[in-house]
Amino acid sequence: GGGGGGGGGSPNLVYYIFGIVSLLLAIGTCGYFHCKFRKSQQRMKAELDSMKEARESLSPDQGTLPYNAAFSGTYSENGETKTTCYTLAINNGIVSGSSQDDDGVAEVQGVVNQTEGKIHLLETREGGGVRIEIAGSVQDNHNGSFTIQADYLSSYQTTRGRLNLRTAVEGAVVSTAAAYDHSPIVAAQVVGQTYEPGRPV
Repeated sequence: GGGGGGGGGSPNLVYYIFGIVSLLLAIGTCGYFHCKFRKSQQRMKAELDSMKEARESLSPDQGTLPYNAAFSGTYSENGETKTTCYTLAINNGIVSGSSQDDDGVAEVQGVVNQTEGKIHLLETREGGGVRIEIAGSVQDNHNGSFTIQADYLSSYQTTRGRLNLRTAVEGAVVSTAAAYDHSPIVAAQVVGQTYEPGRPV
């Protein structure tokens, strides 16, 4: 009879061991993904800091760039391509302005060296809570237009993407007093509209 009692306790022991093993596996899995997430965040921060350092170390150079320009084009991320526009003031290679896309409006600042063909920008959204570092090339197309091609990294969900921007085509330079030194403003097509001085984009 006593042997039968011992056999009755055996299933309880199995359930207990199974519960302990399941708990350990759950803890181990959570620890693995938490560690992986932390490493991913650390890599992103290191890359953002590296892009920031490159931006801050780039020597500004205006080159042939206008002092005010509206760029329009596309950004591609997560398998999607959408439209975007940038309204920039460029003063001796120092860039300031704003961008607009379906995520909203962002503040833009940075540096361009047109002679070297380099541009590094910082976009900030949501009061600086989202930081986007942009690094790429700027090209004078020698027809009154300029092209920017750049890669970017966002602190939001470690999003990576590609920018393709262009100012107006040949003959679309509007002689208007600019914010700096009365230089011409370059018009550009912004989502089906022509950018005009004094008119909101």
